[in-house]
Amino acid sequence: TIEGEPAQVQQIAVAAPEDVVAEIKALDQEDIVAVTAVEDIDIVAADTLSGGEHARVHIARAIATEAPLLIADEPTAALDPRHQHQIMTLIRQYVDNKGGGALCVLHDIDLAARYADRLIWMKDGAVVADGTPHETVTRERLAAVYGVAATVTKSDAGVSVFIEGERTAR
Repeated sequence: TIEGEPAQVQQIAVAAPEDVVAEIKALDQEDIVAVTAVEDIDIVAADTLSGGEHARVHIARAIATEAPLLIADEPTAALDPRHQHQIMTLIRQYVDNKGGGALCVLHDIDLAARYADRLIWMKDGAVVADGTPHETVTRERLAAVYGVAATVTKSDAGVSVFIEGERTAR
């Protein structure tokens, strides 16, 4: 344990590098629970967190830095759908409420289209499209970039993508 530190800082510190412990210390218990949605974090050991809880703690650490740009490489990888949406919601709230920006690498196009203001599409190391989900998410682009057949539905509510499978020659 860390002598003189609140229990929640001690628990998170087990999993946190020393350079982020100071940032976490600035958060109070309510802030940590609100940002991570991890209930009773003061009695949960870091090595007992689920994958989703662990991911939310990492996002909380990143948000605690209040950096102007949050960079996340596949922040939802290996998470179930509920935790994927929780993580993306936390990132979206950071951008909307804190005025920061976020650069996320995602391969889940439906998730990216739902949460992003802008998508940058790359293939073979080159940018092939850059714009809003409405502008850039197309059946043809999904076929060209990922080699998949897909149904793309666009509405005022957003863009939805259903991957049908590998694209077949026509």
